[in-house]
Amino acid sequence: MTIRARAGVQAGDVQKEAHMAYSLAKLNEDKKKYKTAIRFYKDFFFYARLLEDPIGSALAFNRIGVAYHKLRQYNKSLSFHKKHMEFSDTENIFASHYNSGICHRFLNNNEDSIVEFTKAMEWASQRGDFPSECLSAGQLGIAYVIAGDADKANENFRQCLSISRQMKN
Repeated sequence: MTIRARAGVQAGDVQKEAHMAYSLAKLNEDKKKYKTAIRFYKDFFFYARLLEDPIGSALAFNRIGVAYHKLRQYNKSLSFHKKHMEFSDTENIFASHYNSGICHRFLNNNEDSIVEFTKAMEWASQRGDFPSECLSAGQLGIAYVIAGDADKANENFRQCLSISRQMKN
């Protein structure tokens, strides 16, 4: 018996298929079964495209990128975060820049990492999103430590600390 039959979903109900694919992807991701999660997130992407849902499409690419990162396949992860960027509108692009920065760091592309974390921080700063700005400043600090620029690292760590204190976090 197929999953569709057990769930009572008729073939052709694209919205229910999309919901089921996402739910199965998330379930497998939570169980650390990343390869299976990727397969279901790809199905979810397919359904999101059929539904002309750019937010769902962007979400699918983000989650696929995260799953590949968990599998330590950083080049694949980065390629999906770039696709995520293509499908995201300017209001939802933070995660793609932030995650791309992480991937670049794991790939030892520190200059690209700094560029992506800077874009993420600018996005957060423009919107007054203090938690995202704090995360980005901290990641920039780490990137500058790796680059050997203690002054810029210190500046970003201080900014991270300042934002954290403002948030009482």
